[in-house]
Amino acid sequence: MKTRLPFVIAALVLLAACAAKEEPAVATPDVLSGVPILEGSQLLEKSGTAEAARMAFFVQQVPDSVAASYRRFLAATGWRVVGDVSDQGGTDLYVEREGPPLWIQIRPAERGFTRYTLIGALGQSAAKPGSAAGGAGRPPVPGSAPR
Repeated sequence: MKTRLPFVIAALVLLAACAAKEEPAVATPDVLSGVPILEGSQLLEKSGTAEAARMAFFVQQVPDSVAASYRRFLAATGWRVVGDVSDQGGTDLYVEREGPPLWIQIRPAERGFTRYTLIGALGQSAAKPGSAAGGAGRPPVPGSAPR
């Protein structure tokens, strides 16, 4: 029993140190309110900072259908598409209107599912006025590698 006691004490000290270093949860802005979640979607993750919010979902639809649904919704609700880029890896939409910009990443997943991520941020538009959709002035999608 004496040989286990130091390990138990070390584990308790380590556990106490980890618990003491936990940072308080940061309230994320409500920048994704009003952006619909597709019917049948399952929330995979939700994260954010004081300036941005991110939600990722899984849905049993093909990526083209997900992208088309968001394009229709965005056009009908006053969003301006600044960037709309599709390739074999998926689709990235960057849209703006009064208020925070929105990025939507749409990626194919296994067995007819699609993973899509909604990212909203506080602040001004990242696009320059007059920049062409998908052009050099298009802001990068957060978390994506340069194309």
